[in-house]
Amino acid sequence: MGIDIVPQPLRRRLRRAVPPIAWRDEALAVQRERLDELRARVDERDGTIGDLRRKLRELERERVAERPPSFWSLLELLRAEATYAPAADPHRLTPLRQMPFKLRNYMLAQSHGIAHAEVLGVWSTAAEIDLADLSGRIVVKGDGGAGGQGVLLLDRAGDGGFTEIGTDRTYPADEIGPILGARHGVRPPFFAERFIQAGPGGPTVPVDVKFFSFYGEVGHALLRRVWPGAEGTTVEYRYVAADGTDLGEVMPGQRVAPDVPLPPDFAEMVQVARHLSRAVGLPFCRVDLYSGTDGPLLGEITRAPGGRRIYERHHDERLGRLWVAARARLSTDLARGRPFGALHGQYPVEALYPTRSAESPAFVPGEWPLVVADCQDWCTPQS
Repeated sequence: MGIDIVPQPLRRRLRRAVPPIAWRDEALAVQRERLDELRARVDERDGTIGDLRRKLRELERERVAERPPSFWSLLELLRAEATYAPAADPHRLTPLRQMPFKLRNYMLAQSHGIAHAEVLGVWSTAAEIDLADLSGRIVVKGDGGAGGQGVLLLDRAGDGGFTEIGTDRTYPADEIGPILGARHGVRPPFFAERFIQAGPGGPTVPVDVKFFSFYGEVGHALLRRVWPGAEGTTVEYRYVAADGTDLGEVMPGQRVAPDVPLPPDFAEMVQVARHLSRAVGLPFCRVDLYSGTDGPLLGEITRAPGGRRIYERHHDERLGRLWVAARARLSTDLARGRPFGALHGQYPVEALYPTRSAESPAFVPGEWPLVVADCQDWCTPQS
């Protein structure tokens, strides 16, 4: 216990006698009061921050729980699945692995009474390509290949060679095979087909109508018009709904051309896309069609379109919901007895693939079994 050697009365007299000491004690008292106030405010703010953090976590949980499906996310998932599919399905038993073959898709379309460009010749290897007897405008393709790498649009030139349509590039006839064979990712067999003529006054290349299809439903159609030229190629786009309504700029940053006309058989195209998208046996695919003289012509069926398909939020969500609903419908049909995989119709099918040779791959798509089913049960859209 300490002893106060300075009595209180004396201490007060000293403070009065020495003013700086009195001022210091008063200032310290004020600062202690201020410090107590600040600590109280800090405690109050800490409590508020804690409450806000708890509310934020609750909102984040609600947002995750209520986040709508995204077409872009589902497409990225599909692309990843396609990357892993060769290891998981080396024998190509699933529709995901069987779809990337153009001639096989032509055969599928034939079986449903849907036309495609006339096939003029098919060759097992690039070295076998022989265009000597072909005249006029033709298209030479590989059975597999993305991004247009495996396609040449050609017009017979006066010297017996070919001019690439829309450009000033010319090729001797015997160089077409080596050119296609050297392109990365192009898969044999190779085939030539009759060029689809565009309407009068239009571009050299016909308008390509790409239907983003969800097991019987069309999310939108992308009209793609190409104007080839010696100084470069101009590509114009337009997005429309299944009823032909213009959707405007649903992909931010992509210029659209509202004057790209709807094909005269657009309504019939929609029905073809809906039908084929149910027949292929996948929740999503893109069905590319052209307008022919006697109705729609199949261009190709694509399982996972390339590029950054990032649409504006509401459209992305709408397509995502269509995808999820399509997956549910397909699962239900499979449970009800729908045969697995691509279903062929009951129209005659032409054998488009060349006969097996020593150079043929281990798998030949033309030899895969054709699963035939009644369209009325599984392929014809229900509404």
